[in-house]
Amino acid sequence: MAANHDAARRLAAAPVPPGSHRVPHLPPDYGLNGPEFVPVTPNLIRKEALFLTKLDPTEAFAWLKAHPPAKAGAQRLLTSGGQGEYTSQTVGFQWGDSRAAGGRQQYDTVVNRPAGGAAIRIEIQAVWIRPRPKGERIPAGARLLELKLVHRGRREAAAQVGDPAEVAEFATLIDHAEVLQPGGPESCEELGEYPHHLVLTFRAAPDGTVLAVAEQELPVGNCQLLGLTVEGKKLRPLEPSNALIGRALKRLGVKRGAGG
Repeated sequence: MAANHDAARRLAAAPVPPGSHRVPHLPPDYGLNGPEFVPVTPNLIRKEALFLTKLDPTEAFAWLKAHPPAKAGAQRLLTSGGQGEYTSQTVGFQWGDSRAAGGRQQYDTVVNRPAGGAAIRIEIQAVWIRPRPKGERIPAGARLLELKLVHRGRREAAAQVGDPAEVAEFATLIDHAEVLQPGGPESCEELGEYPHHLVLTFRAAPDGTVLAVAEQELPVGNCQLLGLTVEGKKLRPLEPSNALIGRALKRLGVKRGAGG
């Protein structure tokens, strides 16, 4: 897995103070169990390493802050805490998302050692991005698009698109939508029904067999996902596409505020 290899590579390249040496484990009472903020997702990747240094905790922490990992962004998080006779400080760094992973972070935590010196824990976090299967696309044979906006069960606006280039434009917007990642919201039934429902139906010809249907409830909230059915098969939900919604409402002659 590319994301897993990337995390392991970043851990191996993480800067540590000169003279530090890696150890397999540390006493539990050091409190080096990891950063406080951990993404809640089954796609989480975590890699860690433990080190001992003769530098005192203040010197070790200052060194880590002054030596960020390669190509990392600005320091993202500074925390301090304690457990019994131990005190800890954490500095976090982050990288931009890649095609394989998002939320790429590095957390360096320093804890004092009773006998002198400090212990360091370095953790790399990343969230593996599940790619959208290539087969989950609007069929190439789609030549006609029917758009419909329903308001509380009644049709508010409708349009038919027969220009193949324009149909392909809508298809591309849907094809570029991101697939919902594990741990994301599958539904929000407890929030009640949303007033507007946008439906895009793709056909090969007028009155022909339905090739694909895309559906989006409006206005878009945290859990209003883009539903897609292709050749009768309901696919995994997609993240809402503002570009698609805006383009569809414009084609329908509906102002964005009215439906999205």
